[in-house]
Amino acid sequence: MANLEAELSDNGENWSLGERQMLCLARAVLRPSRIVVLDESFSAVDQSNQSALLNVLDTAFRDSTIFLITHRLDDVLQFDNILVMQEGRAHYG
Repeated sequence: MANLEAELSDNGENWSLGERQMLCLARAVLRPSRIVVLDESFSAVDQSNQSALLNVLDTAFRDSTIFLITHRLDDVLQFDNILVMQEGRAHYG
């Protein structure tokens, strides 16, 4: 995406997966909710953009509960509470 005037084709096929993930997060910020569920929302976003997006989420959803489903533990280190599922068991910390 070069600018805010960029066109979005059906299913966003002309945008990268990372750009589509950022668009979905932007939509979530514009429609605040008390509960936010993010499923692999950073899987196609580079580290610098991920850090920026986590800062935005921290600000925009400060009073919300965020469920972040991810395979990368580094994604969750800044959260207050973490639940890890491993081999069918839940580990809370």
